Amino acid sequence: MAERVESKVHKYITENRVRLEAFFVVYDRLRHRHVTRSQFFRALNVALNNTLLVSREEEEAMFEKYGRSDGTMNYRVFCDNCTKIERNLERTPLKEVWGDDVILDTRRNPLSPQNEKYFMKHLLPNLQHIAREQGLVVKNQFIDFDFNHNGCVTKGQFLRGLPDKFQVACSPRDTSLVV
Repeated sequence: MAERVESKVHKYITENRVRLEAFFVVYDRLRHRHVTRSQFFRALNVALNNTLLVSREEEEAMFEKYGRSDGTMNYRVFCDNCTKIERNLERTPLKEVWGDDVILDTRRNPLSPQNEKYFMKHLLPNLQHIAREQGLVVKNQFIDFDFNHNGCVTKGQFLRGLPDKFQVACSPRDTSLVV
């Protein structure tokens, strides 16, 4: 039962790019990687934006898997299982890593086959040609908006950072495909 909850959490955090562990650290002042049961489920609820409903049986199964005798729960192991993170690989270099065969192409708004074909055959080569011709380094247009240096900007920031040359060459439909 705990695996079912882990799979739901994994699906949500990969689609929405949620850093799960950050929500638990708030309750762990001493950084022991353990929080109380109520704090664990409160942090999980906040991280998933109140979208996950956990039954009493699932909650008990989660406590059996991640709980300790003193009533606290190990959130780091839970987060590692949900995000598929392998820690201490330098100690076990031959360990099989999750995701070698999994494609991580999880777009929130996938394009239809016709739009994907148009984007790859016409729009992207056109934008690449403009960038090469004008000597534009497109990444530099967005550095001011990327405060966390993680390569992510909002839609509005993306549209503001989009070079003027691209905006002239793109129709509103093309711009919506790029975003």
